[in-house]
Parts: sequence; C-alpha cells; structure tokens
Amino acid sequence: MVSVMGDRLCTEARLVIASLTMMLLSGCTAWREVASHEDWTLYVKPGTGVDAESFEQLLDPAVAAVEEALGPFERPVNVHAWDGGVDLESGTRGRMRTGEDAGLVDSNLGLARVRAFHVKRDPFGPGGVFLGEASAGAAVHELVHARLAELSPTPPLWFEEGLAMLLADGELIAGPDGTLEWVRDGLCAWPRSVLASDPPDDAALATVLALESGDEHSVEENLLVHFIGWGLVFDLYREAPAADWRTWLNTFQADPASARDRLERSLDRGTFLVWLHEHLTDANPGVRAAAARGTWRGADSSSLQLLSSALRYESDPTVRATLAINLLAAAGEGRFAGMGRWNGLRLPLTVLERLTFGTEADQEAAARLIAGYRGEGPRGTIETAFRDLEAYWQE
Repeated sequence: MVSVMGDRLCTEARLVIASLTMMLLSGCTAWREVASHEDWTLYVKPGTGVDAESFEQLLDPAVAAVEEALGPFERPVNVHAWDGGVDLESGTRGRMRTGEDAGLVDSNLGLARVRAFHVKRDPFGPGGVFLGEASAGAAVHELVHARLAELSPTPPLWFEEGLAMLLADGELIAGPDGTLEWVRDGLCAWPRSVLASDPPDDAALATVLALESGDEHSVEENLLVHFIGWGLVFDLYREAPAADWRTWLNTFQADPASARDRLERSLDRGTFLVWLHEHLTDANPGVRAAAARGTWRGADSSSLQLLSSALRYESDPTVRATLAINLLAAAGEGRFAGMGRWNGLRLPLTVLERLTFGTEADQEAAARLIAGYRGEGPRGTIETAFRDLEAYWQE
C-alpha cells in the first residue's frame, strides 16, 4: 500500500497473505463450482462479481510449483475465490469480508492486509484454499499449507510458514509457448527489512520456535512466525538449494543460539547484496524480475547502485519496468543516499518514459507516475499510480 505525504512518497508494509487453521466463515454453504481440473476445483459465490478466469489461469502454475517442491497432491485441492480479506480476531481466527478495505491489520511490524488463508477439512464448513485476490504468490503460499496438511506429522509452524513464504516469493511468467510458470526467488524483502531494523529478542524467538499448528496465538505472533520462519528457512535453502525440504528441516538445530545464527545470516547486508547481484544477472528474465520486485523495501545506497546498474544493461521490457518502478519506490523512502535523490530518479524516470511494457493500463499508470514525480499531476497522482502498478513492486 502506498500513501503520499506532501510531495514525498511514503510506503507502508503490506502482507498479502496469511494462513489460518480455524476461521469463522460467513455463508460457507454458498460456494458454487465454476471450474475443475485434475489437481484443483475452483468455487466462487454467485453474484459477487469475481473474475473466475483470472484465478483459473494462475492455479496450474501455482499447483505445479508446490508439487515440484513438496510432491504431488493426494487429491484435488478445493480453491475458493472471493474479493476481499480477513478481519483477524487472533492468529488462528478471523472473519471473511468483502471490499478493498477488508483484512487490514495494524501491528508493531507494520500494516498488513490478510487476503488468503487455508482451512483444514472439518464437518462444519468447506476446507481448502481461500483466495481474496487473484495472486499467484498467495495461491502458492496457501497451497503449501494444503499439501503439508496431507502429510503426517506436520512440521513446526515456523517451518511451515517460512517454507510457504519462501516458495511463494517469485514471478509468474509466460514461456515461449505462452505457458505460465512460477519462477521462485525466495528473498522476501518485507520480513528482511523489518527484522533487520528490529531483530527479535530471545523471548520472541523462543515463542516462535515453540508454536505448533493450531496453537492459539496473537495476530502479532502470527506475523512474527511468518517473518522469523522465512529467515530460518531462507538460510537452510541457501545452504543446500537442491536439497529436499525434509533435509532442511532435519538439518535445523532447534536451540535458540543456532536459530539466531541462521536468522542473522539471512538478514545480513552482504547476504542480500550477493543474492541480488547473482539473481539480477541470471539468464532467465523471470528470475531477474522476481529478484527486482520488492527491493525498494529496506534499500540502501549499495543495493540501489546494483538496481541502477542492472537497469542500464537490462533489455527485457518487463524487467526494465520492474527495476525502474522499484527504484522510484525506493526514492520515495528517501534512500538515494550517496547518489543524490534527483540524480537517482533521472534514470528510472527516463527509462519508464521511453518504455513499452505490460498492458495499456500499465502504460497509462506509468505516465501518471512520471508526471507525479515531475510535479505535473494533481495531489495523490503518485499514490494512485503506484497502486495501479502494484504487480511490479509488491511481493
């Protein structure tokens, strides 16, 4: 979510997804099947105006990404699509609502928006994945929970959430034949930025490590288990990228000292810069786009120099747009230290002005964004343009 204060862009952290084991579902019997596949069945509520096709096209690549990492589903997954979010009552309970303002959570870790969840099957309502927006990343995250729910025993909550965060950080791209594929990145900018600026103390770390799926916990603890879980799993993944997830879990030593070492490695500035350089120079444009998206969050002069250098040499239009928009978002945070704010803006604004990318709506939003940064648009131009270009900067 982006807001404008005066002529400065101010960004607020947003969590698109969260996973819940128990929900207070309203109208749970009103779901109607609209599409089915070998691996999934899609349901919507009649009269809600949900664009079922936008959900259908992302489910195959999302399921394929989860099955590649965790093995095939034992039975088709029920996926429920609606337009809205979840108002949380705790870390395990909430109520579905419709509308853009639904699901907002204001916590010490930032502003979150809960737009998806998973429910285990029970006698009182439909189980499966629930998506409040057509987001491939949200689908991957919740499908991880759906797949792990088929296994016994289930891993600790921190590992399950961390694995879901890791696998769900990526980019949906079209191959040469037009087939969509989920390309993983894995470095989640929001938890890295939050935890690096305010590392959890020993008590918080111990609480997260002790939580099990189904344990009652607060909304703050729910966010923290996502963040710390990501940091721990990301380090296991970097250590053995080709290993099976069970190997990662079995490698982990649950003592707080070992966990803190892993977390600190994931949050280390050098880790971030090496990862960013390696992925921004990858031969696959999907990898480059996934690496660039979200990098505005917590950026410093070194990472901004990497993004600017990558932008100068990048040829793929989508990756160029992603790099430019993230540089502009970082400028809104006032982090062009050592580069000069307006010198830092000149390159992404010039690239974006000359670039043809995405849809007509993307092009129009980019023109408004450029006008806003040049002081030519009405108040709120930057905010609304960033909102319309969310797919290029929001993880």
